[in-house]
Amino acid sequence: MDEKESLDGHLLSEILNKYKEKRLLAIESVIITAIKEDKVSITQLGTIREFFNNHGLLSEKVFSKESLSLQARLKSKNGQKLNRTEVEKLYAREAYRTLQFMLQDEKVDPAALEIFERPEAGEKNRKLKASLLEEAQKLLQKYRSDES
Repeated sequence: MDEKESLDGHLLSEILNKYKEKRLLAIESVIITAIKEDKVSITQLGTIREFFNNHGLLSEKVFSKESLSLQARLKSKNGQKLNRTEVEKLYAREAYRTLQFMLQDEKVDPAALEIFERPEAGEKNRKLKASLLEEAQKLLQKYRSDES
C-alpha cells in the first residue's frame, strides 16, 4: 500500500473482506492509515462507511474524525473553504491538526472563525485549542484588512 498513490477498488475490497474475516486491529489500522494519507476517494470512503455501518467493526470515533479530515483536505485541494458546520464537526471530533492546516492554508470561511474560543485553564487539548484560536484571529485580521 505504501507504494500506491491511491487504493484501487479491488485492493480496498480485499482489505475489507480480510478485516471482516479476521477482525484484526492491524487491518483496521491499514484502513485508517489509507484515509489519513488521502489514498481513498470520497466514493471509497462511502464504501468504508457502509461497511462500518453493516459490520460495526471500525472504531466509530477514529473513523468519523479521519473521514471528516479527509473531506476537508479534499475540499482544500479543490480550492474550497470549510463552512461553519464543517468546522464545528471537525472541532467536535477533535480534528485539531486538520483545522490548523485549514486555517494556515486560509481555507476556512470567515463566518466559521468565531467558533474558536479561548480554552479554560486545565481544559483538555488546551494548547492546541489556544493555537487554533491564534490562527483563527490571524486569519480574521487578514480577511478584515483585505476588505479595506
